[in-house]
Amino acid sequence: MNAPPIKVIRATWMYDEVCLFLHLRTPEWMLIFVLCKHRPVPLVLSKQLEELYKLVKPWQSSYQLELSTAIELGPEAHAKLKQRIDESQSIIFEDDAVAYIVS
Repeated sequence: MNAPPIKVIRATWMYDEVCLFLHLRTPEWMLIFVLCKHRPVPLVLSKQLEELYKLVKPWQSSYQLELSTAIELGPEAHAKLKQRIDESQSIIFEDDAVAYIVS
């Protein structure tokens, strides 16, 4: 069978457990380092995030337009983009690669 290759991407939902900001400065230059320790989210949460990701489709240009419009309109409009994970947490996708879990 001579089918064209299929691009497969697999990913794991991660979060930053600890971030350290280093700021080095001399009269001639300034250097900033951000070091983060990434951890995978628990499996149950990972499945929920994946379902919501597929539902919201934050990779589409229409979502990016909706997000930028909501940000312009203010916090109330931005809050409407929240997707409920459970009774105490929701998620807002910022783009196809970044999301924030909020309480």
